Amino acid sequence: MARADQWKEAPGKKPVLRRKQRGVLTAATVVVLAAAVLLGGCSTAGGKLFGYSELLMDTDIELQFYCRSSGESRRVKQALFDEMGRLEQLLSCSDPGSEVSAINRAAGKEPVPVSPETAAVIRKALECSSISNGAFDPTIAPLLERWGFREGRYRIPAPEELAQFREAVDYRLLETRDGAIYLPRAGMALDLGGIAKGYIVDRGLDLLAEAGISHALINAGGDVGILGPKADGSPWRVGLKHPRGSGIIAVIPRDKRGAIVTSGD
Repeated sequence: MARADQWKEAPGKKPVLRRKQRGVLTAATVVVLAAAVLLGGCSTAGGKLFGYSELLMDTDIELQFYCRSSGESRRVKQALFDEMGRLEQLLSCSDPGSEVSAINRAAGKEPVPVSPETAAVIRKALECSSISNGAFDPTIAPLLERWGFREGRYRIPAPEELAQFREAVDYRLLETRDGAIYLPRAGMALDLGGIAKGYIVDRGLDLLAEAGISHALINAGGDVGILGPKADGSPWRVGLKHPRGSGIIAVIPRDKRGAIVTSGD
């Protein structure tokens, strides 16, 4: 996962899509094996371990970090969840008040000025599309609707129905200019679900670091961000749960800043 200050467009890169996204994977469940200690924990050089949770991005976000006092931990927690909620309101395709929804409503009509954060995420999405030769495409939203992913009413659309919307899915058509985003064809729509959560988690790690936190973990379902080891120097242990069973299929230790992102069937 890139640092939030690295979500910038690479100079000189041009999109080279040759095919469109063909499938969607649902996020696998990620469970944190290290026990969260709510408003408490053993004393270490890094303070006590505090744990909090908040419903954001349709996911129970779990936050664990070491801090010297409960008052300080609550202030840090609130600032982090507030920022994550603010970014969700910018990047959500289901919130009619988001910038992404405004871009979608203006498809085929006019460019929409956006915040630096939204512009940065869209530029990074286009870079991922180019690198993956279109396997990742943020303009996939019209096809997601045909398959029922938006409302959770899943179905298999007829080939002729899909053919009607394929022309609306092509990230090469998306225009970014002067702080504005433009979808040139009516019926086009963005869905940043494949990248926005990772960006938001990474921004959360930045805020924790800026607050002087050196040992933390953010669990956002299929996206886990880690800041350093635990306060005693041992690694965080993240378990990957079987998508169709109850067992753990892998345990990944991590003791440096980074991310573990999963996707399953």
